[in-house]
Amino acid sequence: MNVKLLLVYSTLVLLAGFLLFYKLDNRLLWGDEAETALLAQNIIKFGIPKVTDGKNYITVLGRGQDSNKNDIWVWAPWLDKYVTAASFCLFGKSTFAARFPFALIALLSVVSLLFVTQRLYHNHELTIVAALLYITNVAFLLHARQCRYYAVLALAQIWLLYGYELLITAQPKKGGLYIVLALAAQFYCNYIVIPANILSLCIAAALICRKHRNLLRDLLICLTGFALLTIPWLVYAKPWHQSNKIVLSDFGKNIIYYLSEVHFYITPLVLVLIIPIWYFSNRRKQSSMAGGLAMKDTEILLWILVPAQLIVLSIPSALFFRYLMPLIPVLIILTSVILVNYIRPPVFRYLLILILCCSNVIAVFTADPLRTQHSVDMPFVQFIREITSNYEDRFKDVLCYLRKNANPNESVFVPDSEFPLIFYTDMRVINGRLIKTMNINDLPDWIFSESASGVIPYSPIQLSAPLLKIYEPITLNVHDTFRSANRPSPEVHVSFTASEMTQLVIYKKIR
Repeated sequence: MNVKLLLVYSTLVLLAGFLLFYKLDNRLLWGDEAETALLAQNIIKFGIPKVTDGKNYITVLGRGQDSNKNDIWVWAPWLDKYVTAASFCLFGKSTFAARFPFALIALLSVVSLLFVTQRLYHNHELTIVAALLYITNVAFLLHARQCRYYAVLALAQIWLLYGYELLITAQPKKGGLYIVLALAAQFYCNYIVIPANILSLCIAAALICRKHRNLLRDLLICLTGFALLTIPWLVYAKPWHQSNKIVLSDFGKNIIYYLSEVHFYITPLVLVLIIPIWYFSNRRKQSSMAGGLAMKDTEILLWILVPAQLIVLSIPSALFFRYLMPLIPVLIILTSVILVNYIRPPVFRYLLILILCCSNVIAVFTADPLRTQHSVDMPFVQFIREITSNYEDRFKDVLCYLRKNANPNESVFVPDSEFPLIFYTDMRVINGRLIKTMNINDLPDWIFSESASGVIPYSPIQLSAPLLKIYEPITLNVHDTFRSANRPSPEVHVSFTASEMTQLVIYKKIR
């Protein structure tokens, strides 16, 4: 590699590092992140993710629904919890330490994307375009800066592609190791992405097995190794009890949702039309069509992965952008192939790349009149402004008050699980979703009329006349923050501090 290319690649990695790490702790952990962090703290204490430390109980669905009879978390696998626990052991408990390992994994995914794309296509321009689209994708950046498993899914997907390429090039041991590790890493984060990956590998291998001797055998060995790694969890956690989340009647609505998310936040689907347009316009130029534009064997897997994941993800009733994380590097590589191989002349290609990196104008105008709430914007520029601006919200206001006026030995009754409150104050938090009435002999020191950090809004708690004699109302002026503002899903994420203030009433027990 010459000096200029090395400089370009180094610049891309440094830019990615800035985007992933700068002011990583600017926002406090929100509910899902705090859940991971609290379970990680319990791993440090007990060696396993117990849902209770004797003071607080970590549950989303209710006692015994996301944990087993031994109070051990089994609703989801544990990999991201152990990653967070390791970070806390190294750096101590903090917002930055909670998110640091996942931002680092995301940075490794950038380096891996550079390596794997160049390995697949041997085209530095295509590799650089892929990296640019990847590190300017705001959905990827928002999820990568979270204390959750999202970045692991993306990195593992890139490893999966590399492993498959190695299988094709007759390196079964090395390729098999990458495939097994990639699938296992994804499984122990969120197994919802696994079925489509396995299905895609099988279909892609079947399509080219005549060209690659022993490919099906090698893939079967890989899948057997993966199965052996996952059986212990399946036996222990019994995840099939979550099958009630499958609602086939919602399939049509769900797949439209995911197609829309892909179009607006990953890559405009209209770009796929460039390929048939190119072939139609060059149908008489047979010689130019033979010049390296034939689909590569690994690229077949890429094209299969997209519809396979969208179809499988549309079967469960739960809809979350985070399930699309494995598709982001896949779609980025395919988009780069389209731009570099099928867009001529170069000036037009580079202009199109610039537009895709900086704005959503193509996605918005090609979706009209179905764009609904979407308007032309510059998401990447807005993201830069976001991470370089200070952020304040409702929960931070409440936390500042409690740090001055409460102590960790006190208790608070809240109308939600309020995991961030537990993480940052160490107070005993009584979840009003699980306990409908308070014990008159064990009244909390504080009562929140509304959740400070919860995503789901609830009607404010109204204290009875007897309780009003025991508690003193305190009115706090807090930022009127949208409750889902800190979620990484790009359709709900709010970039800046709310300009309006509102009032939040909390009650303090009279001594």
